Amino acid sequence: MVNQSGSEQETASKRSGVRAASETASENPDRVLPALVFALFLAGTVYYFTWRVAVVNWVLWWIGLPLLLAEIFSVFNTLGLQYTAWPRPVPRLHASEDPSLFPIYLMIPTVNEGVGVLEPTLRGALSARARYREAYPQAQITIVVCNDGRVAGAKDWPEVEALAARMGVQCITRTVPGGAKAGNIEHARQAVGATENALIALFDADMVAEPEFLLKTIPPFADPTVGWVQTGQYYRNQGSAVARWAHDQQLLFYRLVCVGKAAVNGAFICGTNVVIRAAALDTIGGLPQNTVTEDLAASILLHPNWRSLYLTDVLALGLGPEDLGAYFSQQRRWAAGTFAVLFRHWRSMLLPWHRGLTLPQRLQYLYCCGHFFSGFRDLVCLAAPLAYLLLGVTAFRVFSVSSFLLHFLPYWTLSLFVFWYATRGKAGFRAILHGSILGFGCFPTFVSAFLSALFSKRLRFVITAKRRQKTGGWQRLAPQAVMAALCVAGMVRFACTGNRSWLGLVSELWMLYVVLLLAGMLWLGAAENPETEQKLVRANLRFRPAFAGAGLLAIGVGLFVSQQGLGRTQSISTQSISTQSISRPLAPGASAAPHQLAWAGGSMQNMTYTVNARGQAIGIAGDAGKPRDLLWPFHCLPLVPMQIVPMQIVPMQIVPMQTASDANGF
Repeated sequence: MVNQSGSEQETASKRSGVRAASETASENPDRVLPALVFALFLAGTVYYFTWRVAVVNWVLWWIGLPLLLAEIFSVFNTLGLQYTAWPRPVPRLHASEDPSLFPIYLMIPTVNEGVGVLEPTLRGALSARARYREAYPQAQITIVVCNDGRVAGAKDWPEVEALAARMGVQCITRTVPGGAKAGNIEHARQAVGATENALIALFDADMVAEPEFLLKTIPPFADPTVGWVQTGQYYRNQGSAVARWAHDQQLLFYRLVCVGKAAVNGAFICGTNVVIRAAALDTIGGLPQNTVTEDLAASILLHPNWRSLYLTDVLALGLGPEDLGAYFSQQRRWAAGTFAVLFRHWRSMLLPWHRGLTLPQRLQYLYCCGHFFSGFRDLVCLAAPLAYLLLGVTAFRVFSVSSFLLHFLPYWTLSLFVFWYATRGKAGFRAILHGSILGFGCFPTFVSAFLSALFSKRLRFVITAKRRQKTGGWQRLAPQAVMAALCVAGMVRFACTGNRSWLGLVSELWMLYVVLLLAGMLWLGAAENPETEQKLVRANLRFRPAFAGAGLLAIGVGLFVSQQGLGRTQSISTQSISTQSISRPLAPGASAAPHQLAWAGGSMQNMTYTVNARGQAIGIAGDAGKPRDLLWPFHCLPLVPMQIVPMQIVPMQIVPMQTASDANGF
């Protein structure tokens, strides 16, 4: 929040208990430690990427370049989080008006949620109005139900009117459609005269306001430059596994990201649990009606001339998605709407000569829009190692184990530390785990939303379902299930080849991490029903020792096979071609019999070499073969041939084949 000057506003602030986001920082925040953390991460990033660029496989650029860009995207995400969480001085309010004299409208748009969902929301609004009038008896507060059920064809729209009449609140029912949620609100706003000096509090049909809502959100409007005051969105139906996980996923956004955005006047409207100055909306012609994310679009138009605040208090509780169908629908609407806003307003964010937004505001909007591009990052980070395990196609040139560890481990460690430092005290391990699983599992949804926005496919505004649907979560997880199966197949296929290269080990470990994330999504799909969730939890506790024993047994067998040298793979690299040969381990001084060496583009006939006493391959010789199709281990599915440059055979050093942990990756 912001500090308020003036004795009148100071008294009102104390009386109402106003606490905004920026009050979490001191007047003169300590920036020494954050600066040190930033410097260390930046140095580690530069150190890693100077090496990372050098090992990109530019021959297979179509897999090497996307993976490099995906890693760079992750760096910008981390830098964006650091910038947002950077400690900043508290902005100040300059009170010159008495906001308790402004007419206040509590507007609740509804379509087909039903009176069972709407009634608790109306009771919350009545409670908030009563509490505010206790402090300010002169306050003019009108509660308005914006009923869009008739134009949407909802069967119970007359029941909404009857409920409003029974509870003594006003109901505006639209008869002409258009503009989705924004059109519904704007129609009601004009009908009741909520313009000029009025204040408009918006609540979704399921969001139940706390009694203190108006006492906390109205006083900041004593500063005439404040355009809106946003509060967080939290779910009360956490008996549902999906709603509980979705609630956990949002914690970092509302406890950390929104706080940082508010410190640079970059907190945008989140659609509900917000109070907006009507005069601000009047300056842009009302809420934009050409997008499904009218809140984000309105914020970009308003921010050049109005200030935004964010309150950290939990002032309303709503209903989260009860099943994965509702969750994916919600995420798709947010993603597609955000992409559409980015395509329409990219000049405001990117072009320096485009007046309006400040540089910090531009960075915050780009950071917000960039979140949904994580779907492409996750897809690439899944596809690249999978292509290596299944097809032998690698995004890297040859590199040594020591080189990889020397560059990657410091960068990876610093990345984890930076994330922990920025999020400490904001969310626990459970919230971060659930958020990671849901975020990764949404990559098909985000990619699909981008394509819809790119090709101007108009997305219909779909209300997040408030009741569990009949179809199960498994039916909505087909892409995730297919990718999990491919990952397992890749790991099994690669293990059967006997390859012990370092890159293979890294790829398999990454695939294991991906499989665990996807397994979490599949578990959530099975646990949509609370009763099923309890059965799964009990089964997990019962069989956990067996799972642990099986895992240890698998590790032991793998180590035994590795030590026995069964099916070892020796990696050979020429100037620009990475190749593989499956052969028996050779002792120092032994010679390899002539045999064929195959790779993803050609083959070498009659290849021979000798291993000297130091374990170095010497006397490599052979005849270059013709490009051919790369065959699977069982030679059943030929792939698309890849043209390569003529191969030159040059002497090189390889590590001893007896030591799998020291083998070079490629």
